[in-house]
Amino acid sequence: HLDWNAFHEGSDLPKQAMLYRERTGFLPERILCDKAYHSRENRAWCKENNIELGAPPVGRPPKDENERK
Repeated sequence: HLDWNAFHEGSDLPKQAMLYRERTGFLPERILCDKAYHSRENRAWCKENNIELGAPPVGRPPKDENERK
C-alpha cells in the first residue's frame, strides 16, 4: 500500500494475507509480524480464518511465573 497521506499499515494484514492466497492458493498457517499488526481486529480475523498470529496474548501477564512460561 503506497499513499502520500498518513495511514496506519496495521490495517493491511487481511489484505496482504488474501494477496498471499492469490499467489499460493491457500492462506498461511502462521503470520509473524510487527506489533503494529497485533490489533484486536487482526486477531479476530486470524482466528476466523484459523491462522496463528505470532503475538503475545492480550491483557496483563499472570503473576505466577509458571503460568507465564
